[in-house]
Amino acid sequence: MKRVFLVIVSAVVMLCSCGKAPVSGNGEVLKVADRTCICNTGELYLDSSQRLNFIDFTTMRSTLICSKPNCTHQSPDECSSYGMSDGAFIYGSNIYYFDREVTMNGNKANYVTKLMKANVDGTGRTVVLEIKDRTSPDYDRRFVVGSTLYFGTQETNYDEDGKETSLAGLYLCSYDLNSGEYREILKTIEGRNANMYAFGVHDGGIYYTTSYVEEDIPWQSFLDPDFVPDYINDYYRYDIESGEADKIDSYIFSTGDGCYVEVSGDVTMLVSEGGKRTDISDIRSVYTLVNGKLFDPTDKVVIDSASSERHEMKTDAEVIYYLDGEYVVRDFQQDENGFITGYRYERLTEDNLIGEVK
Repeated sequence: MKRVFLVIVSAVVMLCSCGKAPVSGNGEVLKVADRTCICNTGELYLDSSQRLNFIDFTTMRSTLICSKPNCTHQSPDECSSYGMSDGAFIYGSNIYYFDREVTMNGNKANYVTKLMKANVDGTGRTVVLEIKDRTSPDYDRRFVVGSTLYFGTQETNYDEDGKETSLAGLYLCSYDLNSGEYREILKTIEGRNANMYAFGVHDGGIYYTTSYVEEDIPWQSFLDPDFVPDYINDYYRYDIESGEADKIDSYIFSTGDGCYVEVSGDVTMLVSEGGKRTDISDIRSVYTLVNGKLFDPTDKVVIDSASSERHEMKTDAEVIYYLDGEYVVRDFQQDENGFITGYRYERLTEDNLIGEVK
């Protein structure tokens, strides 16, 4: 196992250390989710035990991020694949990830958000950034553009008795992975039950949405699955070069290699690399954009952004990458009792993935 790990990780280091920014399926932008991150021709992912793994899409071999000989991978105290469960990504020859420290002072919780750096085998962990009195929501997407990591943080407010209130402030922040410079770029919103979510990066801008409610809602209300708060939503584009954020009506909802999705009111358009626009307002489920195509595994439809043709999709797995004429798909892996244990990956040819015209 150690030899397999060293072979796979050596390939990753060579790809990530060649002086170029790490890439996903979206050009020079690395999309960092809470549980997965495509780095060059592979993906970091968490299994059901919260252990960090890496799969090489070239060989389709997967390994835990641990190079310890004879490790059973069962103990967080002994195995280095544990403890990197929030937003892990590879940049240069290191793994970066987020961590959180919480201490109580009476009723008040003191939060510290940390950006950590480790060797590619998970050892040698160091703190490269500490942000006091902030959390970094793991539901939000983070992005690496060039050498700069963009991410959101949240500031919690307290009443006079030190109890946490529903009022929160959200910030867009950046950290240069080369120079170590940290910037709190701007406060995106302050409000009750406030949230911020970044959709994607396109044409030099970061597209994100903010939401809040006008009245104070008891936290117990959110435990009711039928409760739907009346959120007020706004949409913005932050221009990376100018540093300005503008409120917008039409926004980029999703980006992928060769196409993107634009939303304006009730109209949703799939836009090809050449500018062809296709109305996809009827698509309501989760989809991915890979190789200029939209893949909707729920309704099992593929839409070609260049031709607007709709085809049958032959799998209900998630299409995540295109490599050497084949597509990499990700699905949940289950044990004999039906419990999800992690992810299962497969490479499919276009003929095995895309069917007849609909």
